[in-house]
Amino acid sequence: MYLAGVFRSTNNGMNWARYGLGEGDLLYSLLPTSSSFFVGTYGAVFRTTNNGTNWQILLNGLTNNHIRALTVLGTNLFAGTHGGIFKSTNDGDFWSPVNSGLTDTYVQTLITVGSNLFAGTDGGGIFSPGIMVLVGILLMQA
Repeated sequence: MYLAGVFRSTNNGMNWARYGLGEGDLLYSLLPTSSSFFVGTYGAVFRTTNNGTNWQILLNGLTNNHIRALTVLGTNLFAGTHGGIFKSTNDGDFWSPVNSGLTDTYVQTLITVGSNLFAGTDGGGIFSPGIMVLVGILLMQA
């Protein structure tokens, strides 16, 4: 059995100590904010407000619990899942889907650049509200 979870280093990676969550937690995303620390796993979003002593499971409103990515934009928290993107306006206590214009809801990554939110999907596109940018490689045979 492996020991999964969140690990913390206080000396630039020289040593690591277990920070929290249970055995077998398949982790995909870590997100610190000014008031909390969030973890996206294969089964939930977790939040701690006391440096990992206690963790809360945040599932209210999520229709897909496979959390691949977490990001924050302003006061909103976003979760990218294999069922789309969800937004929380209350630090993860409740989630609402925000998938308008998203043609592939198998979200692999989320990032914010300035005031823009970008989602990378399994279908080969990068999406931003109102904009779709396709990324690909064209192979030609001579």
